[in-house]
Amino acid sequence: MVVLSNIIGMLMIAGNILGLINSCLTVLGVITTCLAVVMVADYFIVKNRSEETAAEAVNWAGVITVVLGSFLAMSLQKIFPIAFITSTVISLILYPVLRKYVLKPQKGYVDSILKSEKM
Repeated sequence: MVVLSNIIGMLMIAGNILGLINSCLTVLGVITTCLAVVMVADYFIVKNRSEETAAEAVNWAGVITVVLGSFLAMSLQKIFPIAFITSTVISLILYPVLRKYVLKPQKGYVDSILKSEKM
């Protein structure tokens, strides 16, 4: 039984299974970090914690920030080896700029959908 376990372990090492798992966990960590930074930046920087605004159907600035931040962090991993820090910095800069100046929130979009469904 021990010999069979060693053979299976050697095959897993030869197939670079741990490298693939490590890559997958790195990508998931970077995406999760981008998503968390977008939520924190939206609450503390963009909305200033005091505004009560209606939610939109899709926050396109957040979607673009998560996709671009994750892609850039993984692309720059050879230059900046700690990818989640890179994704944090990119998302913290990119999201407020996109949300405040480029893709401003649509006012009343969800409210109009809700009113039309009630009728």
